[in-house]
Amino acid sequence: MLRNYECILILDPDVAEEQKEGIVQKIRNIIAGAQGEVEKIEDWGRRELSYNIKRKTHGVYLWLALKMDPKIISELESDLKINETVLRHLILVREAKSVVKIEKAEEPMKGGEK
Repeated sequence: MLRNYECILILDPDVAEEQKEGIVQKIRNIIAGAQGEVEKIEDWGRRELSYNIKRKTHGVYLWLALKMDPKIISELESDLKINETVLRHLILVREAKSVVKIEKAEEPMKGGEK
């Protein structure tokens, strides 16, 4: 059963574009091996970190929307942990969008009517 996930990566700020594409391609290969897919990728760019990670003050952020089998999360996480370019990663379950119904508020009373 495939589930929806999102993955946020913080990469070394000195990462080359080819290395970044290589990391994303490796993630695609792992997920595709289990009949999953990478639905969307957003490059959030270079940002200042709240605290130093491995003596780095900045990081390159990537956000990925994934559809994959929960069984391959451990394989994906172990691959991200050993990659020295990845400073931090986080994989979360992406909940289905809920439908919110907004009702029109009643009109306020005029001139002190009660």
